[in-house]
Amino acid sequence: MIVHPRLKHLSQSGQMGQMIASFDWKNTSLGDPETWSQSLVSILGIVLNNKIAMYVLWGKDQINFYNDAYAQILDKKHPAALGAKSIETWPEIWDTIGPLFGDVYSGKSVYFENMPLTVNVSGAMVDKFFTFSFTPIHMEDGTVGGVLDTVIDTTVEVKQQEIIKKSEEKFRNYQELSPSPFISLDKDWNISYMNSAALEVLNLPKETIGNNFWTTFPNLEDTIFGESYHKSMRGERSSFEGYYPTYDRWYRVITYGLQPGVAIAFQDITETKKLEERLNKAVASRDEFLSIASHELKTPITSLKIQAQSVMREMKKGNPEIYDPERIKKYFVQSDKQVTRITRLVDDMLDVSRIGSGKLKLELAVVDFKTILTETIERMSDQFMMSSSGKPKIKVKGENFKGSWDAFRIEQVINNLFTNAIRYGEGQPIDVQLEDHGDCIKLLVCDKGRGISKADQELIFERFMRAEDIEFAQGLGLGLFISKEIVLNHGGKIEVESSLGEGATFKVFLPKIKSPEVQR
Repeated sequence: MIVHPRLKHLSQSGQMGQMIASFDWKNTSLGDPETWSQSLVSILGIVLNNKIAMYVLWGKDQINFYNDAYAQILDKKHPAALGAKSIETWPEIWDTIGPLFGDVYSGKSVYFENMPLTVNVSGAMVDKFFTFSFTPIHMEDGTVGGVLDTVIDTTVEVKQQEIIKKSEEKFRNYQELSPSPFISLDKDWNISYMNSAALEVLNLPKETIGNNFWTTFPNLEDTIFGESYHKSMRGERSSFEGYYPTYDRWYRVITYGLQPGVAIAFQDITETKKLEERLNKAVASRDEFLSIASHELKTPITSLKIQAQSVMREMKKGNPEIYDPERIKKYFVQSDKQVTRITRLVDDMLDVSRIGSGKLKLELAVVDFKTILTETIERMSDQFMMSSSGKPKIKVKGENFKGSWDAFRIEQVINNLFTNAIRYGEGQPIDVQLEDHGDCIKLLVCDKGRGISKADQELIFERFMRAEDIEFAQGLGLGLFISKEIVLNHGGKIEVESSLGEGATFKVFLPKIKSPEVQR
């Protein structure tokens, strides 16, 4: 192997350095290396010592020089390509790259990323991808003598990206059909994808995709959401339930790492949480009701038991006073009072059951509300007198108080309101007002007792609810609930106005004829 003296230093730069240094260049249009431009010799030194694939086109015939890395791209075109014209080496792609060399010889640089080219590989035409740059090489006089091509075969990477892209498209098509909301984030925390379900649940436009996640969802990063998403960015998987105050919503979330980024699958569980809260309250109310009911039922039963045991003891002693008519009367009066109390408690519980199952039926007939009100006051006169409030007088406004109502149920409402006024009115007079408003009547029952807090006013018409102050609360907490349901079934409404320390006014509005639209 004869090495040309001027190219001897190149022979130390790999296999291609040896081949270039010993090649018979005199039989090419470039001629003896002694006549070559120093620019060409210098650029060859750079190219041959580079690990990236490079080749040089030089002169009017665009003669090929290249390094070891580029020889691998040439495949079986090597070693014939060395010293050959570039158009002869790459005839299959010359229509694409040939015009580009014309631009470079005019002094312009050219760059293409992942350009698709169909090249001859071992006799077969193969679709490949290349990223390359063509740079002009200036000679000493400033003119362009050749072109430096730096090239990377990106075929494997591009095809991998295509596979990933198709996989992502398939996955996103699946996600679009999925009713479950889904979000994916890239490594910079930008929203790379949101399916239709996510956009709908979060009430966001499609233009949200591409925005920064933390900007889109403020105040989220320092919560359990942000903590879990940061873990997933590091490759961890997590699932949790969390509350997002900005949206006032609860979410169940599964999050895991992508390469690179984060995938977030979630579900709005706000209504489930509200249902759980209502159920928990219902269970608490039930437990409280059972406690109250057992106490309320136990009291009259215990009283009856004590009276019966007392009579039995006197009878065993042979005490003739036990048969005294007045004493027997007193015993039966007290027993009747306790039995009446038990009966009322049981009736209330049965009414609650009927209301819950939709079986509270009304027996409608034309009745006079004023008459029902007056008779109820008379029947409860003993209770009014015992409470020191005195029997209330009715203040009447209007004349016609007849309507289509269930007399028994209306009496029940009035009885409950009076019982409530007696129980919490602290012995003060009770004011009653009845008003005729044409197609409806209005009843007001006012006590001058302790009053009801604003918070309790929202609750007292609920099942098993009583005033928070247990010291003063009595009964099962069913009377006002039953009254409300009876009034509603008549197509009316019931409400309360009260302030602590200023008593309470209950208002009942009843249409004289129930509207057909009211179906409860």
